[in-house]
Amino acid sequence: MLGRGSWSRALKAFDWSLLWDLGDLGERIRRAELAPVAPPAAESDLVSMKLAVLLLDVLHYGGFKGENFWFGLWKPVSSLEGFVASGQNRQYRLHKDAIEHYLNAGVVGPIVGYFSFMFRDADWEAPTWGVVDAAWTPKKAFRAYLESNHAVRVTLPHALRAPVKLPGDPWFGADANDGGSFADAPWAGAEMIVANDTAEDLLGASVTVWVEDATGARLDSTEHRQPVDVPAGSGLTCVLGAAGGSVTGDIAAGTWFVRAQICSAGDEVLSTNGYEVVVPDTTFPWLAGLSAPALEALVDGGPGVEGFHYWHGGAVTHRAHAGMRGLLAGWSQVESRGIDLYDTVQGEHLFRHLLPELAGHAGADRLLDDIWTIRSEVVSPAVKARTLLRYVELVVRRAEALLATKGRRPSRAPRPVADAASHGAPLAPLFPAVGRDVRRHP
Repeated sequence: MLGRGSWSRALKAFDWSLLWDLGDLGERIRRAELAPVAPPAAESDLVSMKLAVLLLDVLHYGGFKGENFWFGLWKPVSSLEGFVASGQNRQYRLHKDAIEHYLNAGVVGPIVGYFSFMFRDADWEAPTWGVVDAAWTPKKAFRAYLESNHAVRVTLPHALRAPVKLPGDPWFGADANDGGSFADAPWAGAEMIVANDTAEDLLGASVTVWVEDATGARLDSTEHRQPVDVPAGSGLTCVLGAAGGSVTGDIAAGTWFVRAQICSAGDEVLSTNGYEVVVPDTTFPWLAGLSAPALEALVDGGPGVEGFHYWHGGAVTHRAHAGMRGLLAGWSQVESRGIDLYDTVQGEHLFRHLLPELAGHAGADRLLDDIWTIRSEVVSPAVKARTLLRYVELVVRRAEALLATKGRRPSRAPRPVADAASHGAPLAPLFPAVGRDVRRHP
């Protein structure tokens, strides 16, 4: 029924996003089995749900610990290839974040090193914590070690902290919203850290930071060059200010890369760090294809839907209206009242509410994809919440502009576009990015 007797076809036809519904799978299976008459589609759904339970049991037994899977916040996808790519992408983010926090704390704080668990998956080919699989094929997370581990290195804490960029966000400089947030963690608040773990002084060196697309073509307006002198066995923090500029509204959506390179006085490249940055399409062209009622349902919620409830001290302190507009208004009101939002942010409750609220609405698929991108690509809960609210604000602003257009009729759906990875120059063969690659047009 699922795969027509072929295990490989079954795995290909299986909806891998079901693995996110463990808490509800048992109840859904029970209801399906009790149904008096089940059409073929329902039978197929039942088989898929039972296969999801089996796969979760197998993955857990093989060393893929369930707690790491569900708390890892991998972006749910339906295909096996997408499932693997999503998991490796999240693993890359977590490893790079941990490596650079530890190394940077060693430069300006108390940490002198770190231990990585574990390097290689076990011989029985279980998908575990390794950054190299059982066949010695590097996963994407291995790239984090190549990028961030150098005796002489440059790190950009804010590029690491905020990998999803919206118009107006600095490419790699400090965000004004982070002011005063790192009093107890100066390595996280620094704009740029240059470290020299060798036994020789590094004099007359230079650091260059720039942004490039997937083909290696640079955005010239982002390039920043700075001279540095770093004594042996030490490091320094540098102020970037407005260097690099900000993401503009006309920038192509997709994956961009921030590079940070340090060269000796003789222009020998000592190391090049890299940060993968995702820029969502904030022109939201698909919104123009929605009717006025569909747009209103997105921004103001559907009938009978409750808005987000803010809790503090064990009690509801504010009930926001439904929809994205209600979410924004509620956040503003709660902030103005001085209500503590720490638990709301750290528990990612805005995401937990908004994702199911939008599910099923016409035109919500693209929004859900972007919201999941924010949730899975960003490690810091505070930056996640901030990016989510800014993204929602941009969506609401665009929807309101469409609703205010008199006599507007929904536009036709745009023509499908070829996959970006197959367009233009090929990516570097060594650990290419898992994600959307920027296509450059002549």
